[in-house]
Amino acid sequence: MSQQAIGNFIAQCRENIKITRGALGERLGVSNKKVTGWEEGKALPGAEIYEPLCRVLGVEVSEMLCGKKLKEAEK
Repeated sequence: MSQQAIGNFIAQCRENIKITRGALGERLGVSNKKVTGWEEGKALPGAEIYEPLCRVLGVEVSEMLCGKKLKEAEK
């Protein structure tokens, strides 16, 4: 999936749980500038961030990598 699709998915999930970019960054130990870069499709999270990011956002790593919510059969 494209960086842009993953970024859009991160933004959507973050908004769904009603936290700011700064709050998400704080929970992950990164700057809100880094979160902004992810959401704008300018960068991807590092491999070490995917699991904690998914845990905070309440999604599966497979969904994050696809940039969308998956049905049970697709996971």
